[in-house]
Amino acid sequence: MERKIKAGLEFEHKADMVKKESAKQIVSETNVRARHIFNDLTEKINLKCPRCKAVFHDYDGCNALICGSASCKAAFCAICLEDCGRDAHAHVRANHGSLFDKCAFKKSKGIRAMAAVTTALHKISGESFELVQQVKNHIEKAQLVAAADNEGGEVGANKSRRFLKTAKDALLRATKNDRLSILQKPENYRPGQSRLTENDLSPRSSIPEDFRVTMTDMGNKIYTLRLECQIDDARWKSIALDKVKEELNDRRKVEAISNLKQGIKCAVIAFEGYGGLFQTQHAKPTKDVNLEEDQICISIMSVSTNGSVKGDMDDLHLNRNLQVIALNPNQRMLKLEKHVLRADESELMFESLRHLVGDGDPIAVFGEILRPVPATYNQLNHEQQKVAHPLKLKTAGEVAGPPGKW
Repeated sequence: MERKIKAGLEFEHKADMVKKESAKQIVSETNVRARHIFNDLTEKINLKCPRCKAVFHDYDGCNALICGSASCKAAFCAICLEDCGRDAHAHVRANHGSLFDKCAFKKSKGIRAMAAVTTALHKISGESFELVQQVKNHIEKAQLVAAADNEGGEVGANKSRRFLKTAKDALLRATKNDRLSILQKPENYRPGQSRLTENDLSPRSSIPEDFRVTMTDMGNKIYTLRLECQIDDARWKSIALDKVKEELNDRRKVEAISNLKQGIKCAVIAFEGYGGLFQTQHAKPTKDVNLEEDQICISIMSVSTNGSVKGDMDDLHLNRNLQVIALNPNQRMLKLEKHVLRADESELMFESLRHLVGDGDPIAVFGEILRPVPATYNQLNHEQQKVAHPLKLKTAGEVAGPPGKW
């Protein structure tokens, strides 16, 4: 029995050892291959004389270069590395402008490096995860991508553009999500497939059950608003829009309809009997129209599955009388969306924010403190003075952001 058990354990141990050795072999082969791929990549990125392939890193002065190898002496362009025979000056002037534009050299070098990295990663994209990750690790440690950005001469501008794109996408996504927040489960929203009920709507956006809000289409984007509150099981009472708080102050959830006329001018609305949501926007009536106290002029658009808006009221075929069952005012979010879509980059990337993301040189916020330093400051030793005076610390800076406590 002892021999049988021992033999079984030894067999399992040997099998485990074989598996481990096999795994080590695979890892070792992956590491070697990843290193070869990385070496080939760096070889392609290296700057070389187009004729003798001698490697060079940088140069001073003119972009019309001459190879430093005594046996070569090829004249070539520093920007595109084209062999120009005995003199590259004419080529540089004709194709790249100034002979001393070092930024053009750095930019072209960065573009070539980035293209080489992208091509190398694309070639191995279908191979094992371990190999791809090993190559990426080598690239990251060598900072080849960062070097490519820096050599491109636009690292700061690239950071600003990446930050701006990310910020715009996030803000636009927020406005779309805000429209769908009127629903309890926005992920289930399918316009037109089924009618929305109170169970589909968020309680914070729903019109309280003892109130009734009706919009009557008068034509030309003009709607008459009617607000009613329930007196008992059979009776409803009409309430003037400007007297809601005065007459219904003791009613539960009166805040939901207290500013109804203003809120409904720019809001996401759910109508009874419809399966979709609708976005309203304030519109200007024609000059010959004088709106009455209970009338508004709005345009209505449908809300799609992802929260964006499409179409206009003329395409929606809505009934003349519409009962509002949920309302989510979103005027601020629409203003934000318009600003993000229309604003120029310079308006969104103000100076302080540009510096924060690493674009541009830091600037001094102020050079001196106007408030006099107290006499006791001179009684402190050097180390204490460094702590006591912000200009000694040199940590004073401009903070851009919403107001709040610090």
